[in-house]
Parts: sequence; structure tokens; C-alpha cells
Amino acid sequence: MNKLKITILAGVFAACFLLASCKNSGTPATSAPPVSPTAPVESPSISAEVPTATPDEPTPPAAPGIGVATDGWVLTYKGADIYLGSKLDDLIAKVGEPTGRHETADCAFGAVGYTIDFRDSSTYLRLTTTQFDGVDCIMTIEFMDDSVKTNEGLQLGDSADKVKEALGEPQETQDTIWKYIKGGTSLWITVEGAEITNVQYFYDAAVTE
Repeated sequence: MNKLKITILAGVFAACFLLASCKNSGTPATSAPPVSPTAPVESPSISAEVPTATPDEPTPPAAPGIGVATDGWVLTYKGADIYLGSKLDDLIAKVGEPTGRHETADCAFGAVGYTIDFRDSSTYLRLTTTQFDGVDCIMTIEFMDDSVKTNEGLQLGDSADKVKEALGEPQETQDTIWKYIKGGTSLWITVEGAEITNVQYFYDAAVTE
């Protein structure tokens, strides 16, 4: 009888041990929480402003075909500076219409030329022009009487000594003509009998001998 009790108790303990083992082994492992995919990191956009190239402002030529001799001899007439190679129309806009215009042949450029007179009760000046692309450009200036003076104060009838005082010795001479060369232009002063008998300004390309 005692043996039977012992056997039953041993069976009960064994059953309890197996039951406890089954519970421990059936416990599921704790799983890590799902990792959410990382959203792509957007780089900050940098907008580089590219400067827009501005085209250079066109510089219109003073006269088509030739350049204005701004470094050459200048004559101031009725408050207007006359540059050789400049447009005749620019001068007219400042001093008024010429009193005479005659077509001539331009031997130096082989183009249409004109003789232009500005004459009134106090002054008498003559210009010659050449057309480039239909634009009349001033090629020569000539004093027609003693009513006009150079910017250095010389006029027809002045003495040869006064010329040298104002301009110095000429760079070139040809018979009675004293030539003063400056910036692509020439000032020709004719001296006869120790006085000035003619004054002319030339755009050098128009000078012919």
C-alpha cells in the first residue's frame, strides 16, 4: 500500500514538471518593432542666378567710311567746333544752312563731293565735302577773306612773324606754303610778301599735290 502511494506521488510530480516545462518552452520570443523605411532626405535646392549678359551698346560712327579727326586741327566758327571728317549736317544744325552748294569731283576718294559756302555780312568760309554712304563729311576748310580767324588768332593779312609766334616753325614747306601737321590733319598757311594770303585745313587723306 505504501509503495502504491509513493508511485502515485512520483507520477504526479513528474506530470507537474512536464507541464511547467511545456509552458516555458511555448513562450514566444519578443520580436523587435518593425522598422519604418527612412524617407529620402532632400538636399536643399540652391538656385544660382546666372547673370544675363548685356550686349555692349553700339557706338555709332561719327561719319560712315572715315573717322573724325578729333586730335587734329579744329576751327571754331560761330561757336561751333568744326572737326575734319565730321558730318556737314552736324555743323548746319549749329550754324544754319550754307549760302552756296556746288557739286564737284573728289579726286582723293573718287566719290561725290561738294563745295559749301558759309557767307554772310561778317564772315566768309568755304568747305569741301565728300559723300560716304550718302553722308556729306567735311574734308577741307578755307578762309575766303580776313573775317575768319584760326583758333590761334591768325587771319589773312597777318605777318609771317605772327605765324611763327603762334605755331612755331612749320614741319614742312612747299614753295610759299607752310604746313603744320597734327592728328591726321594739316594746316596750310600761304605766306607771300611776308604776310598770310591763304589759310586751308585738310583732312590728310584729301591732300593732293
